[in-house]
Amino acid sequence: MKNARRMWSLIACMLAFCMLLASCVLDKPKPAEKSVAPKITLKFISNWGGSSPYADIVEQTIDTFNKQNPNIEIVNDSVSDEDYINKLKTNFTSGNIPDIFCLWPGPEMDRLVSSGQAADITEAVKSIEDRFSPEGMKESSYGNRYFGVPFESAFVALYINKSLLSDYGIPVPETYEQLKKAVEVLKANNVIPIAYSGHYEGSLLYQAIVAALDEKAPFVASKGNYELNKRYVDAMRVLKELYDLGAFPDKAFTLNGHEENKLFLSGKAAMIVQGSWFSGYLDEMDNDVVMSYFPCPKETEEPNKLIVNSGYGSLHISSLAIMDNERKQACVDFLRYFTSKEVVQRFVNEKGMISAVKLDDEIYASNPFAQSGLELIRHAETTPRFPSEVFGDSIWAENFIKRFPYMLENRTSPEQLYEQALNMIDRKW
Repeated sequence: MKNARRMWSLIACMLAFCMLLASCVLDKPKPAEKSVAPKITLKFISNWGGSSPYADIVEQTIDTFNKQNPNIEIVNDSVSDEDYINKLKTNFTSGNIPDIFCLWPGPEMDRLVSSGQAADITEAVKSIEDRFSPEGMKESSYGNRYFGVPFESAFVALYINKSLLSDYGIPVPETYEQLKKAVEVLKANNVIPIAYSGHYEGSLLYQAIVAALDEKAPFVASKGNYELNKRYVDAMRVLKELYDLGAFPDKAFTLNGHEENKLFLSGKAAMIVQGSWFSGYLDEMDNDVVMSYFPCPKETEEPNKLIVNSGYGSLHISSLAIMDNERKQACVDFLRYFTSKEVVQRFVNEKGMISAVKLDDEIYASNPFAQSGLELIRHAETTPRFPSEVFGDSIWAENFIKRFPYMLENRTSPEQLYEQALNMIDRKW
């Protein structure tokens, strides 16, 4: 009996000990979990997506940045050039505002600044201001305040397939008369002389003609100054002359920019007037293609006129993004990385881009088109704005591009077309 009691006492003690031990274990404080900062997600939009020659490098650059900055995620919403302005407008008006966006000088950018939707980033980019060309920073400024940083210096040039011309005994045209002669010979041999389309890309030919006729005055649209307007009207007459000579492809007005480019890239067209970004498509044609100024239609004018915009591809931050300091810093970190020499050099080496970021000449020597583009700029009388930027993308698309076919087919006059553009100049987004 005593042994039984002892046994039950021992069991009771053991149970009590186990319960006490369990309670100590349960009451033991858990180690504090490490706090993880929430990931900052930023929306980036540009015209360097889709069929853009820059699309692959942009995507790779964003991927690298995201890996190097695990607390930041850049979401790339970039599209092709032809879709970009409409998408950007829709995003801002619908409230789907991007944090970082690309845009060029002109009325569209002016409105984003005046409406307070584009951020003043003067103080934020002060530490990297010296890496950009003064001309590029000027194009990104409003009233001595920076609303962006420049990335690409874009220009318009005549791209010539010299091998194709050589097949028909045609020299590379240096004068407008030589250009017209080349058109006649090529047309007679069933070769498309100049690729053209009813798209913005096609209108670059007209813009190059306007620049060639430039009378050393800035591109402006004025209802009261005939001389400032005259070059726009005269340039339409030159475009009409080329059209009448058969310089353009059949059904040119129905082609889009991609189809226009393909005519040249496939060797079906001997020449094309394009923006310098077109060099990014030419990595397999560097021995066949040369870049040149569009020859001046007036013999009395100086040759070597060139449109060069040092802030054509500028990067901006929306005002919404800078309301939070962490998001603002993340945006600035991305701009700092995207405009670094490491990244910019890839665009130069692989795509022939001319950058608004300061680079040594040796870097441009790595790509024949980048080197040629730099030489064109240095030996030209340049103007800093595209004519399309004077009117803005909306008016340019609605009036010039859509109505060029009417003018070329004698259904409206150059004077009437231009007057309609002036009447639209005050239209808002």
